Amino acid sequence: MKNKMNYLMGLILLVPLVFGLSAENQVSAAKNISVVIDGDLQEYPHSLVIKEGETLIPFREAFELLGAKVTWNGKDKTLTAKKVDTYIWAQLGNGNMVTDQDNGHRIQRYYSAYPQRIDGIIMVPVKLFEQLGATVSWNAKNKTIQIESATSRFREFIGLGTTAGE
Repeated sequence: MKNKMNYLMGLILLVPLVFGLSAENQVSAAKNISVVIDGDLQEYPHSLVIKEGETLIPFREAFELLGAKVTWNGKDKTLTAKKVDTYIWAQLGNGNMVTDQDNGHRIQRYYSAYPQRIDGIIMVPVKLFEQLGATVSWNAKNKTIQIESATSRFREFIGLGTTAGE
């Protein structure tokens, strides 16, 4: 009976430890990963985060560096970024993110890594830039996320103007 009790107590102590470590490994700081937008290295005061295989960036920092006006609505937990005639809308805990333009053009995508608050900072998937027409790629050799503007819409959003022929 004493052996069964020791076994049971050991199991009770071990289970939270195993599940705690497993959950902790799902969110990790990505301090050695760089973000480059059209050849310019981006520097954020807060670290990128990798969660469930997706890289998350600090929403406010990333979009303010690009010159967007960022707002937060604490009541419905939504965040928006606006620049020129383009709006990006996202909500904490919701994988659906929307990009709207004043001309009525709308893009809505679902991301498995949804916006979330991590250590007090709202983080969003770096792939959100794809909704602005950018190409997001990973350079494993340099541990760099490369974001390349592919359309005039993205180039206008980040303040580079338009490319010829677009």
